[in-house]
Order: sequence, then structure tokens, then C-alpha cells
Amino acid sequence: MAPTVQGTTYTEELDYFADPAYVGKAVPFTCRTEGDRFYQSGIFPVLEGGKKVRDITFEEVWKRVE
Repeated sequence: MAPTVQGTTYTEELDYFADPAYVGKAVPFTCRTEGDRFYQSGIFPVLEGGKKVRDITFEEVWKRVE
């Protein structure tokens, strides 16, 4: 499934992942753009044996390259 953006929410459904327990999970992030940058942040679940054991804070900044 393709990622979606609605307002300031970017949601990614994982089609591929090293741990198959993540495949099919939808993970929402807060996003915004500033100039040539795209910022996304949120909470990513850490799974062990298919069960959530904790969360980690996830932050990325992407720069548009011409």
C-alpha cells in the first residue's frame, strides 16, 4: 500500500521489513515541510515475537535534491 498524507499525518503501511511481524502494520507520523525539507516524527513500536514491548521515537529530515 502506498503511504498517505492527510493534513499533518503521514501514514506508512509496511509492505516489507526485516522482521515479518511488521508487515501490514500501519505506522502514523507527524509531518511538515519547510522549504526543501520534509520532516517526519512519531512513535515506532518495537516488536518481539510479534508483540509490542516498547516504543522508540522516530525522527527523519529529508532534503529535496534537484
